[in-house]
Amino acid sequence: MIKVGSTELSNDEAMRIYADCLYVVNGSGVWQMMYSENAGFYGIRLVKRRGLTQKGRFYLMRAESVNTLLGRKVIGV
Repeated sequence: MIKVGSTELSNDEAMRIYADCLYVVNGSGVWQMMYSENAGFYGIRLVKRRGLTQKGRFYLMRAESVNTLLGRKVIGV
């Protein structure tokens, strides 16, 4: 299991999120999946903002949708 903020993902889910260039939006912010040969899959927080989702929920979004959700261009498209 890979922990991205408060969200737990399987290795297969993390691989799909990374390959599809999706962002994880959860209760603690917006996360981007990264991959390293040494560390495997991991998430880095791009935006720290509480309350983007209900507790325990997460969404997978493209960059355009994240920017719309936040009301400003945070992620370059």
